[in-house]
Amino acid sequence: MAGVARLCREAGVACRVSMERMMCCGFGACGTCNVAMTDGTYKSCCKDGPVFDAEEVAW
Repeated sequence: MAGVARLCREAGVACRVSMERMMCCGFGACGTCNVAMTDGTYKSCCKDGPVFDAEEVAW
């Protein structure tokens, strides 16, 4: 996914990625599905995703 996001960025094409993470609780409480974001925060794949703008994900 990181490679696809990079190619899209270089080509100027918008890209949304579907992230796959282990999801234990399903509502963001356990933190096992956290995805690092470029602004230094984390988003829960189960609650905030699983689809994210590729430019927001800290690859």
